Amino acid sequence: MKSKYLIIVNNFANGGATKKIWPKIQATLDHRHVNYTATISKYHRNAILIIEEYVKLANSDDVLLVVGGDGTLNEVVNASEKMIRIHPDLSKLPIAYIPTGHRHDFALRHHISLDWQKALDNVLGQGHHVHQVMIGYFDEIIKNQRVYFLNNVGLGLNADLINTLHHSKIGWKALRYFMAFFSLLYNLQSFTMEIYHPHKTTIYPNVFLADISLSNNPKDHHFNLTIIERHNLLIMFYIFFRVLFKHKIKLKSVHYVKVNDLHIGIPTLEYGHADGEELGDRFYDSYYHTTKYPFIY
Repeated sequence: MKSKYLIIVNNFANGGATKKIWPKIQATLDHRHVNYTATISKYHRNAILIIEEYVKLANSDDVLLVVGGDGTLNEVVNASEKMIRIHPDLSKLPIAYIPTGHRHDFALRHHISLDWQKALDNVLGQGHHVHQVMIGYFDEIIKNQRVYFLNNVGLGLNADLINTLHHSKIGWKALRYFMAFFSLLYNLQSFTMEIYHPHKTTIYPNVFLADISLSNNPKDHHFNLTIIERHNLLIMFYIFFRVLFKHKIKLKSVHYVKVNDLHIGIPTLEYGHADGEELGDRFYDSYYHTTKYPFIY
């Protein structure tokens, strides 16, 4: 029996660019007589409700196909995992991914083509494989919440920046980005971050940005923790552009830590994001772990 593809399409991804690509994908699916059901996401986080309905009614050999960006993919994984926790008898459906969004770090890490035709050909072709992909999650004790992520969790400046950009009314993306960054850099307050180890606690008292990311090697199960403490404005600009182009920074105020599991605490309200999806402002008492999720590519 051939797989049925349960498709979630985020037409808002990449500033609405997916809306132009989806009819071409749909035409290809119809031309190849693919068995599928497609649903268009109508608003932010609507993908969660759609996936919950898909998972309830799916057969074990069905495939979730995501057309969108990293944010949509994040919503799909979180919705699927949530349904499995609530209903353990349901099947964990593998996910296929056509990256059409602005953020596509997951596709780059796993060598998924950014050309929608090539990505779709690989999903539908006989040569695709189911990969057990390492993903991250954290259990937030204060909110009694579990959040999954595929790339990274950001706390502080990068999360504040995402929050500001999502709510900005300035039309030009680059101008909106730099205006938000300069404003936040000047006004943002630093915060204390605690890293709990089995026999000690490390305290960073002047943090303005923290990033918890999965290893660049998809088979590794460790996290790369980057903590940047506040400095004078000139150094902060230097740090920002190094971070922007993903270059390592050799300064005493920048800390790199590699860990298998992680327990962090932040006693003040700070913004966070997971794969670019806002977590809001919150206190943190969070345990980070890795797990595996099946992907087709």
